[in-house]
Amino acid sequence: MPVISRFHGLTVMMYQRGKEHNPPHVHIKDKDGHCGVFSFGGVLLCDTDLSPKEVSDAMEWISLHSAELNTMWDTQDFVKLAPLE
Repeated sequence: MPVISRFHGLTVMMYQRGKEHNPPHVHIKDKDGHCGVFSFGGVLLCDTDLSPKEVSDAMEWISLHSAELNTMWDTQDFVKLAPLE
């Protein structure tokens, strides 16, 4: 699974389309292995064990990069994106 970005102890990843399903989304894991799945609209798609702060950071980062994430989902051309400052 390609790593798209890393920030605040979080790693953002996107599976290749052949191994994934709609809606378009990313997987975000923290340094302790907790994870969440988020749509490109910043909606949490399943229960998560990420902390509320990590969920907030993930949603903020996704809102900043949603257009780029959609392009990656459509083209499968994975690139690194800037971290959340």
